[in-house]
Amino acid sequence: MYSTSLRTAVLGLLLAAGLASAESPKKKDAKPTPPKPAVTKVPKTCADQCELLNTFCADPCNKIKNNEPAKAACKNNCTQMASTCNGSCKSKGKIDEKYMMEHIKVPKAPPGVKVRDE
Repeated sequence: MYSTSLRTAVLGLLLAAGLASAESPKKKDAKPTPPKPAVTKVPKTCADQCELLNTFCADPCNKIKNNEPAKAACKNNCTQMASTCNGSCKSKGKIDEKYMMEHIKVPKAPPGVKVRDE
């Protein structure tokens, strides 16, 4: 009598443990965390906007690897954009599209890159 009830109790515990593990929800893949916002405060002045422009332009340039001429050309273009932005702020008091278009020169291709005329 004891052996039958002992077997029943052990079997009941095993079944309960099996059901508990089968019913437990499986962990889903962790959701990727969103990237930190690049702009943490609203730019209030024209100079703040130009600084943001320079930052956003320079970030991709820093990620260029194994191509120093292309990296230098990218940084030069960013410097030109930032200086033109600052010039627009000084002369117009705002970032003026027409001023920017007149003063930004078409970037030169890095050495060794074939340019196709269109």
